Amino acid sequence: MQNLELIETLYGCLVYLAGLLDPDTGRYEHYGSTTNATADQANRDLRRCHETIFHEWVGYPLEKKMADINICIGSIEQVDTATLIYAWLRLTPYKYLVPASIQGPPAVTPNP
Repeated sequence: MQNLELIETLYGCLVYLAGLLDPDTGRYEHYGSTTNATADQANRDLRRCHETIFHEWVGYPLEKKMADINICIGSIEQVDTATLIYAWLRLTPYKYLVPASIQGPPAVTPNP
């Protein structure tokens, strides 16, 4: 995924991939796709990529997650941080950061 290579944070990659998801169809739309076969392959590849990056980001310790988010926010130059966070709270774009295949928290095995 060439576009992802340009994004310096995993959180930024999650935001990008979530933005490619059409919530009405549940499909990832890659606007360079010209045929149904290409669109189907792009959907599968983007879904797999989203899942992989999400699992990697979830595995980060809290401090690393915060640093990743701060770097992502700092890299958005078109708007100041307060306006960005207000928009996130109002528009809730974060609800698509979790891939649809994720059904809940990871299973925890109790200690004997």
